[in-house]
Amino acid sequence: MDDYKEYLYQRRPHYRSIDPGDLTAQLAIREKLNCKPFSWFMKEVAFDLTKKYPPVEPPLTADGEVGHHQYHHHHEFLQMLHAVLVLVNRSL
Repeated sequence: MDDYKEYLYQRRPHYRSIDPGDLTAQLAIREKLNCKPFSWFMKEVAFDLTKKYPPVEPPLTADGEVGHHQYHHHHEFLQMLHAVLVLVNRSL
C-alpha cells in the first residue's frame, strides 16, 4: 500500500502492532512483475473511491445524542419501543 498505509493506520492505529510476517516473497513478485505503486491504482483505477471513502476522516460536523425530549431516560424509551413492537406483532 506504499504511503497509503499511513491513512489506514490513522483509522486503525492498532494495526501498527500487527506483524505482517515476512513479505520478502510478495515484494520480490511485485518487483519481478514491475508492478505499479498503489498510488497509481488509486489514481487510475479506483479514482472515484476517495469521493465516497476519503483517505482522511473528515472532521465531525455534529456531536452528541439524537433524541426527543420526551424520552430522556433509556428505560422509558425501551418501554415505548417494546409497546410498539407488541402492537406491530399483534397486527401481523
